[in-house]
Amino acid sequence: GRAARRDPRGIEVSKEYAKRGNFVFVRNAAVDALAHLGDYHENRRQEVREILVPLLRDDDLHVRIATSTALATLGDPAAIGELQKVADHDIQGGAQKAARRAIRRIRDRQADAGKKHEFAADMDKLKDEGLKAQQRLAKLESQLQALSKKRK
Repeated sequence: GRAARRDPRGIEVSKEYAKRGNFVFVRNAAVDALAHLGDYHENRRQEVREILVPLLRDDDLHVRIATSTALATLGDPAAIGELQKVADHDIQGGAQKAARRAIRRIRDRQADAGKKHEFAADMDKLKDEGLKAQQRLAKLESQLQALSKKRK
C-alpha cells in the first residue's frame, strides 16, 4: 500500500509490522516495504537502515534473510559491516549466503553509481567542448565576413 505509493508515512507503519509478535510473512513484507521506502526517500535511508540492521540478529531465519535482501535493496554501504558479521558468524548457511549476496549487490550498486558519475562528468566536458567549438566557429564566420567585405 504505502510503499507502492512511496508514502513516507509507510516507514512508521512498516516499522511496527516488522516487530516480533507479527506473523513472519507480515514481518518480511514490512521489511521489504521499509527497504523500498528508504531507497526512494534518500533523506530517510539512514533511519531505515537503523531499523533494519537489528533484524539481522532476529530469531527467525526468514526475517534475517529478508533483512539482508532489504539492505541490498536499500543500497546503503554503511550496512556492509553488519552484513559481513552475518556472513561470517550466522549459524544458518541461508542467512550467510543472503548476507554475502547483499554485500555484493550493494558494492555493485556503488560501482554503478561511480560509473554514472563518471559518465555525467564526461558529458559535461563534451558539452563544454561543443560550446567552445560553436564560439570558435562563430568567431571564424565573423572574421570571414569581415574579410569578404574588405575585398569588395
